Amino acid sequence: MNALLKASSLASTGQATAPRPTSAFAELSPVDEDIRSRMIAEAAYYRAEARGFATGYEMEDWLAAEAEIDESIPPSAVAAFDD
Repeated sequence: MNALLKASSLASTGQATAPRPTSAFAELSPVDEDIRSRMIAEAAYYRAEARGFATGYEMEDWLAAEAEIDESIPPSAVAAFDD
């Protein structure tokens, strides 16, 4: 029986429904602090580059990059170092 017919017959009997898509992050390993720091540094570098490396914005670049990276990493993928 092909997959479409099988899914259709299972759905009509109430036994099962189509598999649910999983989150792209469901299988992620934790991101360790060194990798996170490197990602932030790289993002801060690109922010500075876009500004022509004007001085005086280093902290602003770092904090904005940190927020950007932290938003892109789901909390479940951040390694816990408090143990």
